[in-house]
Amino acid sequence: MTPSKRVIALLLILAVPLPAPAIFAAAPSIRIISPRPGEIVSGRGVLEAEVQDFTPVTVEFFVDGKSAGAARGSPYRVEFDFGGSLASRRIRAVATDASGASVSVETMTRHFDANRIDEVSRVDLVNLYVTVRDRSGKLVQGLEKADFSVLENGKPQQITHFSSERRRLIVALVLDTSLSMKGERIESAREAAARFLEKLAPEDRAMAFSFNNDVRLVHEETSDFAALASSLSSCEAVGGTAPTGWLRSRGARWWSCSPTAGTRPKVVWSRGASTPSRRPSTGPCAAR
Repeated sequence: MTPSKRVIALLLILAVPLPAPAIFAAAPSIRIISPRPGEIVSGRGVLEAEVQDFTPVTVEFFVDGKSAGAARGSPYRVEFDFGGSLASRRIRAVATDASGASVSVETMTRHFDANRIDEVSRVDLVNLYVTVRDRSGKLVQGLEKADFSVLENGKPQQITHFSSERRRLIVALVLDTSLSMKGERIESAREAAARFLEKLAPEDRAMAFSFNNDVRLVHEETSDFAALASSLSSCEAVGGTAPTGWLRSRGARWWSCSPTAGTRPKVVWSRGASTPSRRPSTGPCAAR
């Protein structure tokens, strides 16, 4: 081959287009990070997912085929009450973008099997009920888990569960019906108790005790606050004062151990020095 032919052949070879390099886009993915596969779940918990290479408008969670809520922004997380059954659960998360395209993932938790316990560890889970007020005394609302820190002996403790809710109140009203409350004092106490009952929510419950020499159950636990206030209106001031005696009464122990779930405040209206109390009893507010 002559030099001129070699040049032409070389130019022809250089003119053949080379294949373009392949460009692969990362496939979108979604991963459930809570609960973990095989985890045992119960009570209030968190459903949380992580999305990669995808911009979802919503991430909806399903528990055993039923919608458990949707998150519209990162972190993609919703709260869910698993109940107390300790059963296995099928968790599914579906991320959907603005065009309607979606990616999904499933995982399974496991049920509690007492025959498969390999190790027993002691874990103290302590419930803390917190009310936050500002310097003027107003309630502060809208706080999140990150706004709180718990210390024990100066050491930070992990907050495993967090919820903001109004708990039902199971109120014990305790009225001093001794002679020290005679006249305007007991009238004011009855009126204050009636006003207090008006502030309770329909789901709350209350019961009433009176005490002088004896401790008496005035009205059993009820949500009929008008009837309870009426029963207090018949209380009269008679006898000595024993404000610590009511705590030993059978009715007060029933109140503190009542199966009705809720927060249990007690409100006491009393004035006067204590005198020894006799055995607690139940019955009318005051005996003449």
